[in-house]
Amino acid sequence: MNASSTMLLMFVSLVGGVDHSRTARLLETPLVQQAGPCLTNADTAAGIIQRVATDLSGDSTTLAQQGLPYRPTSLALVTDSIVCRAIVNAYNALDTNTATRIDRAYVIQAGTNVYAMVGAKNRSVHVYWDAAYHWLAAFGSMR
Repeated sequence: MNASSTMLLMFVSLVGGVDHSRTARLLETPLVQQAGPCLTNADTAAGIIQRVATDLSGDSTTLAQQGLPYRPTSLALVTDSIVCRAIVNAYNALDTNTATRIDRAYVIQAGTNVYAMVGAKNRSVHVYWDAAYHWLAAFGSMR
């Protein structure tokens, strides 16, 4: 048992009325980690980055009107779970249909102030967000 487990066990002992042997066994059992909100498969991400680059190489006037960068100098896969979770939450907040909500996504940072999000289920739609996680635009392919 590690120090945190021992402290928790001591706290439970103070509360009383608990089967301490069962608590000790539970504390020694490793926790199963849930998958985080960032999808990070390198091959899939590379394909998404190419499609985002294509999206952001269109008409510069239209992109600027949507708040999107024209040919950003950098496109990078985001692996920060806080950023991914914020974008997943922002996406889900736009949809009242719980069947279409997502829990994970590929997130690509385009330049310094824009993110592209591609969900795990529907990779043909790219949703763009500003740095404050406000929806800017969505691009879809007709496959």
